[in-house]
Amino acid sequence: MPGANDITLMGFMKPQTDPGNLAVVSDLFTNYLNGESSPVEAMGQSTLQNDNSSISWLNQGLQALTLNVPFKAFQTINPIQSISIGSLGLVFDENSPWAPGAKSNSVQASLRQITLDSIKVNVTTALNGLKGLKGLTTIEKVDVQGGTQGGINLGIDVSIVNPSSIDLATGDLTLQLVRDGAVLGTSLIPSLVLARGNNTFHATSVFDVNRNAQGQQTLNDFVGKKDVQLTIAGFNESTKIASLVEAFETLNIDVILPGLKTNLIDTAALEILSTTGRSNNISHVTVSLNNPFSTPLEITKISSTVSSFGILLGNIESNVNFKSAPNSTTESPTLDLNMNFDPATLFTVTRALAVEAGMDVDPLDAIVNLGGIKYLSITGEPPKTQRRANIFDGFNLPNFVNAAFKKLQSDVALNVDVTIGDYKTALQYTQSSVPTMTDKSLDLILPILAQPIVQQIVGGSSLGISSVLITDPKENSFGTQMKGNIGNAGPFDAVISFPSGLTVSWSGQPLGNIKLGDVKVTGNVGGTIDATSSFEVANVAHLTDFTKTMLTEESFEWEISAQNVSVSALGISVPGITLTQKTVTLKGFNGLKGGVKIETFDLPSNDPSGGIHLTLEATTTNPSQVGIALSSIGFDTFAGDIMIAPVLSTGAVNLMPESTSNLSLVGRLVPQTSAAGLSTVSGIFNNFVQGKDSSVEVRGASAGSKDVTWLNEGIKSLQIATIFPNRGVQNIIKTIALNELQLLFTEDTAYSPSASSRSTDAAFSLPFGFPLDITALEQTINIGFEGTSFAQLVLPKAPSKTDVAQRIIHLTFDNVPFAVSSDQHSTFDKFLAATTIGKTQTIHLSGSANADAQTAVGLLSLDAIKFSLDSTIDGLQGLNTKPVLVNNVEINHGFPDYLLIKVASTLFNPSNLTIGTGDVSFALQFEDQTIGTADMNDLVIKPGSANYSIDVHYAPQGGAVSAGRVLLQNFVQGVDVDTTIAGTSDSTAIPSLQSALSQIRLSPVSIPALHSTLIKSVSLTFPTDIAKTGVASTAFTLANPFTASINLLKVGATATYHVPSDLSFDQKSVPAETDKTALFLIGTVAGPVTQHLVDASVLKFNEANITNITNDGFDLSLAGSLTNVGPLDAFIEFTEPLMVSWQGNPIATISLPPVCAAANSGVPDYRTSGHLVITDSSQFTSFATVLLHESSFEWTVSTSKVRLTALGTIFENVALSKVVSFKAFNGLPGVTISNFELPSDDPAGGIHIETDTLIPSPAQLGIDLGTVTFQSFFQDTLVGPLSGNDLFLAPGVTTKSHLSGRMLPQTGKDLDNLGILFSNFLAGKDQTLTTKGDSVQPSGSDEPVIQSIALNDLTVTVDNQDQAFAPPASSHFTLAKYKNPFGFSLQVIEAGQNLILNGGGVDIAQLTIPKMAAVGGVSTGNLADLVTSFENVPLVALNQGAFAQMFAGVTLKDVVDLNLKGTADVTAKTAIGNVDISGVEINVASSLKGFNAFGHTTTLSNVSIQGSGGAGGSEYIVSPLTTVLQNPSNVTLNTVDVSLPVIFSGTKLGRAVINPLHIVPGQNPSPAEFRYQPDNANDTTAQIHNPLDSDLVFEFIQSDSGVNGQTYAFFGQHFDSFVVPPGQTVNSGTVPNVLLVQGAMKSLGIIPLGMLDVSAAATLRVGQGGYQIPWLKLNQKAVPTTYNLALTAAALKEKAAAMQASSFALSSSSSSSSSLASESKTVAPEATATGTTEESKTSSVESSSAEPVAKLTAEPSATAGSSAASDATSAAPTASETSS
Repeated sequence: MPGANDITLMGFMKPQTDPGNLAVVSDLFTNYLNGESSPVEAMGQSTLQNDNSSISWLNQGLQALTLNVPFKAFQTINPIQSISIGSLGLVFDENSPWAPGAKSNSVQASLRQITLDSIKVNVTTALNGLKGLKGLTTIEKVDVQGGTQGGINLGIDVSIVNPSSIDLATGDLTLQLVRDGAVLGTSLIPSLVLARGNNTFHATSVFDVNRNAQGQQTLNDFVGKKDVQLTIAGFNESTKIASLVEAFETLNIDVILPGLKTNLIDTAALEILSTTGRSNNISHVTVSLNNPFSTPLEITKISSTVSSFGILLGNIESNVNFKSAPNSTTESPTLDLNMNFDPATLFTVTRALAVEAGMDVDPLDAIVNLGGIKYLSITGEPPKTQRRANIFDGFNLPNFVNAAFKKLQSDVALNVDVTIGDYKTALQYTQSSVPTMTDKSLDLILPILAQPIVQQIVGGSSLGISSVLITDPKENSFGTQMKGNIGNAGPFDAVISFPSGLTVSWSGQPLGNIKLGDVKVTGNVGGTIDATSSFEVANVAHLTDFTKTMLTEESFEWEISAQNVSVSALGISVPGITLTQKTVTLKGFNGLKGGVKIETFDLPSNDPSGGIHLTLEATTTNPSQVGIALSSIGFDTFAGDIMIAPVLSTGAVNLMPESTSNLSLVGRLVPQTSAAGLSTVSGIFNNFVQGKDSSVEVRGASAGSKDVTWLNEGIKSLQIATIFPNRGVQNIIKTIALNELQLLFTEDTAYSPSASSRSTDAAFSLPFGFPLDITALEQTINIGFEGTSFAQLVLPKAPSKTDVAQRIIHLTFDNVPFAVSSDQHSTFDKFLAATTIGKTQTIHLSGSANADAQTAVGLLSLDAIKFSLDSTIDGLQGLNTKPVLVNNVEINHGFPDYLLIKVASTLFNPSNLTIGTGDVSFALQFEDQTIGTADMNDLVIKPGSANYSIDVHYAPQGGAVSAGRVLLQNFVQGVDVDTTIAGTSDSTAIPSLQSALSQIRLSPVSIPALHSTLIKSVSLTFPTDIAKTGVASTAFTLANPFTASINLLKVGATATYHVPSDLSFDQKSVPAETDKTALFLIGTVAGPVTQHLVDASVLKFNEANITNITNDGFDLSLAGSLTNVGPLDAFIEFTEPLMVSWQGNPIATISLPPVCAAANSGVPDYRTSGHLVITDSSQFTSFATVLLHESSFEWTVSTSKVRLTALGTIFENVALSKVVSFKAFNGLPGVTISNFELPSDDPAGGIHIETDTLIPSPAQLGIDLGTVTFQSFFQDTLVGPLSGNDLFLAPGVTTKSHLSGRMLPQTGKDLDNLGILFSNFLAGKDQTLTTKGDSVQPSGSDEPVIQSIALNDLTVTVDNQDQAFAPPASSHFTLAKYKNPFGFSLQVIEAGQNLILNGGGVDIAQLTIPKMAAVGGVSTGNLADLVTSFENVPLVALNQGAFAQMFAGVTLKDVVDLNLKGTADVTAKTAIGNVDISGVEINVASSLKGFNAFGHTTTLSNVSIQGSGGAGGSEYIVSPLTTVLQNPSNVTLNTVDVSLPVIFSGTKLGRAVINPLHIVPGQNPSPAEFRYQPDNANDTTAQIHNPLDSDLVFEFIQSDSGVNGQTYAFFGQHFDSFVVPPGQTVNSGTVPNVLLVQGAMKSLGIIPLGMLDVSAAATLRVGQGGYQIPWLKLNQKAVPTTYNLALTAAALKEKAAAMQASSFALSSSSSSSSSLASESKTVAPEATATGTTEESKTSSVESSSAEPVAKLTAEPSATAGSSAASDATSAAPTASETSS
């Protein structure tokens, strides 16, 4: 545009590399920054239009344009606005102090390599100063590096912060160390360079400790780890640079000298010596000195005190030569520590250490309390006034002390003389909490401290003996097995040793000494004695007297004592303890009254010594606590005054204490010669037989060796009443067998037939085996039938014979009436009928018998022997068991009304009965028609077969006539006739037999035919014209076999094969004669006969073998027969091939060779061969199919061109057509596979198959198949090919072949089908493989696939009742081992099981585990692992009783054996695919590791008593606790509401309830609740200690009080409201009417003692309205007692004063006044109770010393008066007592 144009230009400066160009650019920028102008030329370059087009002429013109453009800033820039000097370095030199070297930094900016020079600056600035270095100097570290005579050389690390802008280099700088104005030494920093910021220097210092007190204190503080306030000050010699002297002199810097960071004493070690606490109190101490410095330390003297928790433990004063190397820990020489051996000190420190260690100090507090030791006052947890029960469980004092002292840290105050380098000085050093090591030598002082405590406990203990068993008795010694207990033996567990044994005394004199092993004592419970040892007799005569007392008295007392007792408790052993005399009351034998019971006895045989051998099984109940083991024991047995049997034990006898022992005795019933003796023994036998006991008395006779006089004399004092026990009424007569019985009937004796027997046996039995000969017997026998008694046999006494060995009495009787009761005729009739018809009838025989019995004791009378038994009688069985034999049939005579036929017959009676029936008449029947009678006269039916004559009256009437005629015709014609003889109600006139005989039916009664023919012969003559006329002539001969004559009125016959006669009978095989005239018949029959013979011939084939098979036919060999060919030899030719037709269709032709057939026999073994030509391929193919699949087929073989040559004549064109049958293949059923193997994976893929096959062919055709190949199928799935070579199927036999092939890989449903195949096969089931044209069955595998299953873990949860018998079960590791029965590779990848847990043959539970992924090994015939798991699968009980028993076994046993059976479903990875295999059989032995009753032990903790609970709040006592159950198994059990019985000493105390119960493997702490509820609340073993954690409500107290075992006072008191709250002491109030059983005067002697021994029994409740404990027994020694006397009589007072120094030798204090004669107080040890006890608990207001359960205040109520004072022997007065 014309005029001025504002053009905005944008561009960039090109990079420059040429130095000249860069210099130009530098000038350009410098001028620009300084506001100066620089000439710049702008030259035209190019131009573009708005549309980005370029105009060339315009570009050229612009390029020729050059513009001069001044380059200058539009305003002054002034780039440097201010200057701040960040640093200024000044380097001073001693030679030029006033001209230090200075350094500063410069600012440069560059673009490439341009330089901006001479930029104008005009600003003000400032420098930061050093600020006197106050608060900026820190001593970091101090090291002692040596020493000179002038001081200790220190190395000091110093840090100085320079706050200024100046870096100073000043050379060496020396400063003074000052404390509280006193100079301690100097410090040098060489060549000081003080840079800006933080600076660290290493300075050296000389520290003159001994210069002043400040130096000594500084050393003590420094080493004592205290920081020290010092001043670092400059002085005139601080520097040699003059310009800096004045500046440095002004330095006065406060610094902290840091205390030593480490302790000088690293550790200490304490060793107790064997003399410590005995000879002196010196122990040994060593110290580990930690020298943290770089110079050695030498200690020459140590003076020290050692304390802990502010309590002095001891002092050390020792000159030493102890050198410590630099920077190391050095152990000191052994130092003598003079210990403070005060027990309070040691126990206080121990307790404090235990508290620090977090240990339970209750046991220690209890021990200290037992010893009356007071803890020293220290800061910390005070001892508890109330403690829990069982505090000593698991407590070990040495372990406790050693564990506590592991926390020992000593406070050490040291004064030592020390030399550092050449500098000697003294050091005062205090170090707190020095770790102090101790060792097992601490144990050496524990027995010394414990001895008086243990003696006090043992002295107050009680000894109880529950049982003693005397063994191996000798004259001067015997063995013992002693059981008992030691009670009140302290609150902790202990082992008491008795090296000198126990001295046992009775009645004031020693019986002897018994050795006793160690006794283990449980705290607050006591110890159980269970020892086997020897007893040395002190005095035999004294022991004899004692034995008699023991055997005859109800109880006796022993006094037992011991010396030199050793007690091991809480981990320590304390010797030299004395067991004071203890009185023990034991139960005696009490004469064994009612204690001997004969359980059973036997008389097995005669005794060699005479009489009957006797064995006894008895039980002896010994009420005594003393038992005895004897080698033998003997008794004499008396019945009244008769000695009947001496007996002796068969072996050793153990009369166990308070128990019933089995006693086996042997002896004999001695022979009796007197009537009284025989009567007595007979009475015993009769009692036994009749079910009655017999009273006897056994008297002691001997015991063990006769040399043991004290025992044998004692046993003779025993006289024991007992009984021979009965065994119930004896069934002596076991059977009565009527081996033979005869009953003879008449009409008059129909119901009282005569009975006789030549053989009746009575089998008898006694439960004894001695010989018994019944010499005479009488019986009354009642006979019953079907529950009804109907008759009686009375057999008089008669001699009998006895088979003694078999115990069978043989007797006979004759003509004894079989007397039927008048009202039982019908029963008798029924009996006879049943016996007649039946096989066997049962009759009931009952009654009684009296017998004379000869025995080895004598002849005994056995009376009223009852019997009731069933016997059997063989019945006649209708006389029909064998056919009636009829012979000698004689047609005797004809009468007008009947034909008499006499018959001789044989009847068989299968029974042993003889029955006389008189005359009888039976009906004779034929073809159901009565044709007459069969009469038998005076019939007596005898056992077995017998001949009987029968008169047959043949007289058929009416419709029976024709039947009678047939009978006679058959008889004449030689045909035997079967008839029937049947009884009727009219068969006899004897009423009792009518029913019986009417039921007889003898059938068949076969009447033999006439065996003589009537026609003897016949003759035939043929005329020459026979062929025309057909008429010939005949003649015959007739013979008559009967007695009567035969008249022929008419004859007519037809001659065929047989000749019928007009006599209406047929006669066969009549001889017929012919002559040569028969030849006239041949010409007319020859031709037709030939064809007839061919037609009648029989052609059969039983075998055909096919070979050389082609499409057109095959060769055929045949075997069979050609029979029934006629009477002529013949040569048969087949001039043309025979046509073969099947189902009416010609299918082939067969060419056969000629065959010769013999007359009559034909060709019985016809073997031929030919060639078959197929004429119809289609029909033949159909036939071949039928051949293979059907059971048989028929061919029709025919031809019309047979040539037959016979009798020299050739017959042409004879037709032949025969149907021949063959058995076909019928589908080849029964083909089996054996040795089926799948040996490997197949190279062609899949699984290789090798198998043998057996092919039974039912066909009569054999066929040569050569090499065959089958395709096998299973359920329409192609399994794979099978092939075999040289296969020939022979006819009718089983062909063996071998096949090879493979299973093809499969997928989908085909794979599923093969899974079914494998499943069934592995289950042992035969499987059917279908081949093309056949099927085979490989037999199942009998080798188990699953070899074992291990349930390595099992979790069972039972949370509710529904789960009781179907709890969810889980396992995270169940290991099964399986084995592929084949060689191919198989790996299980999925598995599920249906398991049945079986034990003892009972199916217990079922576990159905669903199929899930599994990890199995690969098996090719080897065992492989299969790991499975399952979660919350119901374990379903199959038998609830067995299910519970299994869990009981798991709970109580170490191992529970199980059998696991069932099936598994798996998916197996194979070469044919992943195959699902189901139903794999499982039947393996397995086991579960059980809880083993949790090791039969548990530990309890956190026990408390919280009151009562249950129904009404008073059902039981509630005690929460924690129990630890050790589960050694891998079984986890989760359940609820578990309630377990708690047993102590055989008595149930209550139940432990655990809810819930979670038991896992290992240790299981479980909160539980003990519910005290014994079955018998009065059972002493179930009493418990007083827990005092709940109200105790006393309802009744009864107490005996006295001293040294003598009772002085007695009372019994009911309470309405006597409640003792938890942890408190409550006064009972005054108890009136206390009985002073020794009298008032004799009771005064106990007053100075100030104490009483109390034996009390209380009925109380735990909690208000809570559980009642009846008769809780408490025994407490030395109960503090206060006496208040109101007796004013002078004499009584004087008596009281005189008793001050009584024989009790116990100190007391006394005073007297008008109202108070004496008052004494003592402190008692803690009380114990019978059973489980715990230490007394006191209220907070009582003294911290041990308190008793009760204190007594006795206030006798006798009033003043001379009578009271003087009456020392009067009746016991009463007093009142107050207890608290």
